[in-house]
Amino acid sequence: MDHRVRNQHPLSELPGIRVLFQSRDNPLRAQLAEHLLKHLGKGHFVVCSLPEQPVDPRVANVLAELKIETTPEIAAVMPGNDAPDSFDYIITMCDQSTASCDGRDELCPNIPDNRPGGCWAFANPLDADSEEGVLTLLRRVRDEMSNRLCIWIPAAMHAHRKRNTGRVVQSSI
Repeated sequence: MDHRVRNQHPLSELPGIRVLFQSRDNPLRAQLAEHLLKHLGKGHFVVCSLPEQPVDPRVANVLAELKIETTPEIAAVMPGNDAPDSFDYIITMCDQSTASCDGRDELCPNIPDNRPGGCWAFANPLDADSEEGVLTLLRRVRDEMSNRLCIWIPAAMHAHRKRNTGRVVQSSI
C-alpha cells in the first residue's frame, strides 16, 4: 500500500490543541471524529486517529455528503514511546462507554495518566447487517458526533486557553 504521511514533525512542535481519537473495535468512528474535528475546529486543532489506516471509503463518502474532504493519507502520530504525552486530549470511542468510563473493560485502549478526554459512546457502524445498513448507521454516528463536537470544541478551547495562561484548569470534557 502506498500511504503518504501527513506530518513528519513532532506533535509538540505543532500549533493548536492536539487531540487523539482512538476506537475500540474499528477505525470508522475515530476517522469520522478526526475529520469532523479538523473541519469544525477551523485550524485550532491538530487531530490524529488510531488505528492508523487509510481513510475508509465509507467514511469518505458520508463526510463528502457534508462537503468535508478527506485524503487517503494516514497520520504520523507516534513519534516515540512517549507519544501519548504529545496530546492534550485522548478520546476513546466505543459503543459501551459511559461518561465515567465505567463501561470500559480490558479490551479498551488505556488513557495514560488520566489525560483529559475520556470515553465517548457511539454505535459501531460495522454492527449493521448490510452495507447499506453500515452507511445508514455511519451517517447517524456522523451527525451525533458533529453535535457532540460542536459542544466540545468551545469547552476544549476555553480549557486550553486557561491552561496556557497559567491558571489551573481541571477538565474532563
